[in-house]
Amino acid sequence: MRCGPRLLLPLLSLLSLSLLLSQLAIPACAAAAAAGATAAGAGTAGASSAGPGAPGMEVRASRVRQGFLLGANLGFAAAEFSMDSAGSTVSTGWSGGGKTGRVRLGYAPTPELIVSLEYGVWRRAPGGSTSAASATSSTGTDSGTATSSSGLDVERYLGIGMASVTLYPRASGFFLRGGAGYGSAWALLDTATGARASGKGLAVVIGLGYDLWADDDLAIGIQFDYGFLNGSNSLQGNFAQLTAAASVYVPGF
Repeated sequence: MRCGPRLLLPLLSLLSLSLLLSQLAIPACAAAAAAGATAAGAGTAGASSAGPGAPGMEVRASRVRQGFLLGANLGFAAAEFSMDSAGSTVSTGWSGGGKTGRVRLGYAPTPELIVSLEYGVWRRAPGGSTSAASATSSTGTDSGTATSSSGLDVERYLGIGMASVTLYPRASGFFLRGGAGYGSAWALLDTATGARASGKGLAVVIGLGYDLWADDDLAIGIQFDYGFLNGSNSLQGNFAQLTAAASVYVPGF
C-alpha cells in the first residue's frame, strides 16, 4: 500500500509528456504532407506543359509551310519557238516528248506564301514525235527542212532561271504561281557542223497545282506551268510543262 503513490506519480508524468509530444507532432506532419502535395502538383503541371517530349523541350509544329525549302520538279514538256539565224527565220513548231527538270530554293514567310529562286531546263533529243524545224528566208522563200544528217528531227533546248511567287489561297494544298526571269533557247540546224539557231530574253511563267503532305516536312504534288519567251534574234516562244513536284521544308535552317 505504501508503494501505490510512488508508482502513480511517475506514470502520470509520462502520460502528460506523451500527450504534449503528440500535440506538437500532428501539425508538423500535416505541414509536411501539404508541402509534398504541392510539389507533386507542380511537377505534374510541368510535365503536362512540356508535352510528350522531354521535359522543358519545345515541340516544333510539323506539316506547316514555314521557313526555307528545297524543291525539285520532274516531268514532260512541249515548246515552240522561232528566231533569226543567218538571215533566215527558224521556226521549230510545237515539240513534245522531251523531259524537263527544275530545282528551286524558297522561303515561306507565312503558310500561304512562298517566294523562290529556280532554274529549269527542257531538252528534246532528235527522234521525238514532232514536226521537224523549218527555216524560211527573210524574203519568204522556203530553204528546206532543217534535219540532222540521219534524217531525224532536230534537237531543241530551253533553259529558264527566274524568281517566282506561290500563293495558297485556301487551307488546302491548291496553289497558284507566277514568275519572271531570263531564258535561252536553241535548235540544232546541222549535226555535221553543229550550227545552231539561238536566242535569249525575258521569260514569264504562270501555273497552278496541288500538293499534299507525305511526311512531317515533305510535300509532294503535281504542277502545270505555261510560259513564253521574247528576246534577242527575234526570239519568240511558248512552252507548257506538266511535272511532279517535291518540297522539303527546313524550318530551323
